[in-house]
Order: sequence, then C-alpha cells, then structure tokens
Amino acid sequence: MVPPSAKKEPRMSAITTRKLVGFSRDSEGNVAPMFALMLVPLMASVGLAIDFARSTETKTDMQSALDAAAIAALQAGPAGAEAAGNAMFNANFNASLTTAPVLNFTFVAGGGMRATARGSIDATFATAIGLQTFELAVTSLIEPSRTVTETSTGEIVIAGNIPCVHVMDQSNQYAFDLQGNENIDASTCDARVRSNRSTAMREEGGENIKFKRIDVKGQASVTEGLQIVSTPYQVSEDAAVVGNPYESSIRDVAQVLTVSNCTNANTGKSWVGNVSPGTYCGSTEFKNATFAPGVYIIKSSTGNKTGALTLSGDLDGSAGVTFYFSDNKSKLASYAGSGNTVLKAPTTGTTRGILFFEGNNRGNAWDVVISTYHHHTWQGLIYLPSANLTMNGMNEFPMFNVAISANTLVIENWDNMVWEAYAWTPFNQSSPIRYGDETEETEISTTTDKPLYVRE
Repeated sequence: MVPPSAKKEPRMSAITTRKLVGFSRDSEGNVAPMFALMLVPLMASVGLAIDFARSTETKTDMQSALDAAAIAALQAGPAGAEAAGNAMFNANFNASLTTAPVLNFTFVAGGGMRATARGSIDATFATAIGLQTFELAVTSLIEPSRTVTETSTGEIVIAGNIPCVHVMDQSNQYAFDLQGNENIDASTCDARVRSNRSTAMREEGGENIKFKRIDVKGQASVTEGLQIVSTPYQVSEDAAVVGNPYESSIRDVAQVLTVSNCTNANTGKSWVGNVSPGTYCGSTEFKNATFAPGVYIIKSSTGNKTGALTLSGDLDGSAGVTFYFSDNKSKLASYAGSGNTVLKAPTTGTTRGILFFEGNNRGNAWDVVISTYHHHTWQGLIYLPSANLTMNGMNEFPMFNVAISANTLVIENWDNMVWEAYAWTPFNQSSPIRYGDETEETEISTTTDKPLYVRE
C-alpha cells in the first residue's frame, strides 16, 4: 500500500496541452475583425444622436423666434405684418441654417395670426449613413386678447344677518302671527321663531308683505301675500333656530345700571311736560311728556305693587330715551301716543341703542297690547323676551327702525309700513350683534382678461 504522502498528482498529456494552446491562438485571431465590424454602426449611432440633439435645439430656438415674430406681425396689422414678423424673427434667431429660413404670416378668422418657418441644417456625423440634412418646420398660432369667464361650484361665507324679530317661546301655537296686514316692506328684516309647534308661525289675510328671511323651528302656515326676498325665497321650516342673541349683552347693560329706592316722591305718579331720567315706582304715567336724554327705570314699589308704565299723549323722546323694567313685576301697561310721537334710543352711554328692555330675572310671561297708532317714529331695540306682545293698527310711520325680541309677537292690521331692521351695538362692543356666519354652495364666476397668447 502506498502511503498518502507518496501519491502523485495526475499530469496532462502532451497531446492535450498542444490542443489547448492551439485553441487559444485561434481565438485571439478572431477578436480584431469582430470589433471592427461592430465599431461602424456604433459610431453611426453616436453621430446620429449628436446631430439629432443639435437639430432639436435649433428647432426649439426657431419656435421661440417664430412665436415672437407672429405676435409682432399680428400687432403690425395687414400692411406691416410681413416686415415686422421677419425683423422680429431675425432679431431672435441666431442659429446657423443651411439655407435662409422661409417665413409665412397669415391672418386667420377671429383676428389671430398663423405663422410658419421652414429651414434645414447640415448633418455632420450622420453623413456616414447617407443623411445629409435635417429639415426643420415650426408653426405658431397667436390668438388675440380676450375676456374669459369661467364658472365653478364652491362655498361662500355669508355674514350673519342683523336680528329683526326673535320670538322666544318654544311651544306656543302661532308664536309669530301676522294677521290682515297690507303693504309692509320688511325686506331688511330677519325673523326667527323658536316654537316647535305644527303652526309655530301663521300669516293670513295679508297682501304685499315682504320679509328678508323667516326661519321657524316648527312649521308655518302662510299665504301668497307673504314674500321672502332672499334665499331660499320661502319660509324655512324645521330650522335650527338659535337662542336669544341679545341675552348676554343685555345682562352686561343691566349690571352697570343703578336702581334707586322707591320713595313717596317717585311712586305712583303721573308726570306731564319735561321729565328727567331716574327710578319710577309703582303705577307710573308719562303724558304729553318731553323726555330729557337718559334711562327711565320702572320698578315695583314697596308692598310688591307692580311697576306699570303708561305712555300717552304727545311724547317727545327724540333726545334719546330708554325705558328699563328692572324687576319681574314691572312692565309696559299701555301705550297710547298721539300726534307725531317720537321715541328714539340713546346713541351714547350704557343703554345706547335700547328703547325698551327688561332684566334677565323675569319669570312668567306677561301680556301687552299696543294698538291703533299712526305717524310715529320708533328707533332702537325693543327687548321684552317674556312679553306676549300684540301690535295692532300701525300705519304710515315716518320711521320704524327697530329690532324686537318678544315671547310671542302678533302683528295685525298694519298698513303702508316700512320696517327697517335695527342694528344694535352694545356699549361694550364695537360692531352690531348678528346671527352667526353661514356657508352656501353657489356658482362662482371668475372673469379673466387674457392677453395675446400662443397656441403651438
């Protein structure tokens, strides 16, 4: 047995070695001819790519120059189009062509200009495959200035309206009731009715009555005599009517007013002629009165007697007057102004903009009827959210610029009245109270003036 260390590696035979050497020599002899055959198309491809890139760059320059030339030709008009176009093209095109470019300028229908340019450049590397030139042709179409209107659908924000009528009761039938009225222009007046009854609002027997908007939490019964002048152009039923828009600001006003005590001098009196602001207790009447500007506070007297205000005769509140019912038993008992009565809210001070108002501490609702009065002027906020207010027989007011907040509101037998919504700005605010902003989907038209532009 031969030990492993004594084994010998096998050797190639002399014949095998000679064959391999011969094969190697044959392979080396074939490489050069094969590479030479491949080099020709490779160089032609590279050369063609270089020439094509050069022709593309030249064509781009030619297009830019032609666009400018077409605009110049259009602006020059028929008589000078060709000369202006050629001059502009030559000024902007600096590439070298085999032959001079051939330009053409043609006016087209609608006032536009169609321009063409043709030319060629010599090939360089591509001549190896028989390609001598690259033909170049470009076109520009210039359309004249025009106005374009585009329409799209989107949402716009609508600023909240100024409150005009806000009816507080949430369960009464006919909480807002319009009966037998004619020729009422309340087209700036936004009414909101919080009652959820099946006939929370009613209008009947009327003719030519216009409101800007009426929203009712419940349903409404109306005739053709009522017209809603803003979108949605009808009474909105099942609406999400907001709460009292004035409450917090009225509370601010009430908190800073001083209510004096009741005495024999200010309790149960009738006042005639010139009267001054202050606290008045029990049954109080102002008759044929001229009011100095300020706040007239009506208060229940000792013994829990109702503070009941009666207004009668010729009343002059043109200097600015506020009537404040300060406790849960004080109220407006009756109104019978005559002649050309004028009641306007103050324009300055804590109660600016408020004509009648009650505090926020009242419990039960109370009734008041204001009937048969003509040719009066009222201006300001009437804030009586616990009053069942009936306003009867009003006509031909020189000014009725008011906002009303009441528990229920009946308007009947009005004729020839213009009702302008009163915008109340509280003493501690800088802008009027409004309902919240709303969004509305609408078609939006955008008009754009388009200058001369290129269609290639």
